Amino acid sequence: MDLDRQRGADVFEAAVVSLSAQADEADAIWTRYEEACRGQSTGGSVRRGRRGWIISQVFIDNETTPECLGWRSDIERLSIAVQRGLHQADENARRSGVFPGTRRQIRSRYGLNWAQ
Repeated sequence: MDLDRQRGADVFEAAVVSLSAQADEADAIWTRYEEACRGQSTGGSVRRGRRGWIISQVFIDNETTPECLGWRSDIERLSIAVQRGLHQADENARRSGVFPGTRRQIRSRYGLNWAQ
């Protein structure tokens, strides 16, 4: 049983390492999103008329741009994948007899203790 438990812990840790890399990717995209999109807008003037007078100012919410929408979609996709993957890995480890404290320590080691 101890050998099965150790193998289960090793498999769990390998899964957590992989999921941690995905979480890091989501964090990097979130940083770009925060800097370029959240609460930001792009402005410009609309000029009309023979003399070029300004009719209005146009401001576009950056969160609606294709790039920002793509980043947000990537963040959501990666977050769901990490949560589901961690849940499945945790369940597999539990079935292999890996103790809850061991699973918690491994998740914490790789910064994924928040997901449980």
